[in-house]
Amino acid sequence: MNGGITNLFNYGNIYFISTPFKEFQGSNDSITSTTTSFDILNNKNINTQEKCYEKQKIIQEEIQEENNNIIQKESKDELEIKKETKEIQKEKSVNKRKGIDMKNIENEKYFIGIPIIEKSFFHKFYESLKEWTSKQTFKLIYDSNSDGLTACSFNTLLKGKENILLMAFTKKGYVFGSFHSIIPNDKSMISNDLNHFLFSLSSPYLIEPTKFIGNGILHLHDDSEDNNVVDIFSGYSIYSNNTVMVYSSFDSTYHSNSLNFVGKSNSKVIITKFIAFECI
Repeated sequence: MNGGITNLFNYGNIYFISTPFKEFQGSNDSITSTTTSFDILNNKNINTQEKCYEKQKIIQEEIQEENNNIIQKESKDELEIKKETKEIQKEKSVNKRKGIDMKNIENEKYFIGIPIIEKSFFHKFYESLKEWTSKQTFKLIYDSNSDGLTACSFNTLLKGKENILLMAFTKKGYVFGSFHSIIPNDKSMISNDLNHFLFSLSSPYLIEPTKFIGNGILHLHDDSEDNNVVDIFSGYSIYSNNTVMVYSSFDSTYHSNSLNFVGKSNSKVIITKFIAFECI
């Protein structure tokens, strides 16, 4: 038989042909080739899926890290808020025992630029300061803790200003200062300020806030000065190393004992803050 047919079997009207397997080799090669192509395509799909999975994993990790950072920041902010709230509540409790209405302190506008937590302190002395200065509003324009305790920072923020109330806080709790009708525009001294006075708000030697009248001389230093900030001769001097010194001549110029200021004279005392209000 032609075509590679090797056997022909006749069963009645039905014929069966037997063909060697090698005759279908071409067909087998085609099947093998198709299978190989399928495997390659399948491998590509697997590789693509793996890459997508890895990329998705990286994205998820980045999102998780970002969420963690947000949570940490929120937790930190919550702690700060809780801390501030706790301090305010503590201040309210203290003021309640002292008979001070915290709501009035929060609402009053007499002290501008002062944190709520500190207003109760100044509120106690408002009537005295208003009487002494003949002003009703006190605007914070200088704070050594934020602006720096230097002649340059002091001069920059106060030169040319009028009706200035200077105030120093010592480490031991003394609070005192001075009032000046004007701060000169340049390095100079001002005397004969008819409205000038010194005062003490907190001192173990005084029963109540006290005003001291005298003719002290206000002295400004050059911006390049490293050690001195400002002087009120016969009163006190502020230094850039966070100290203050009260002069022994305070007694004769302001007609009172210098102990009322910082407990000593001609000796430096540590201060924690030096501020200035513009009285309006």
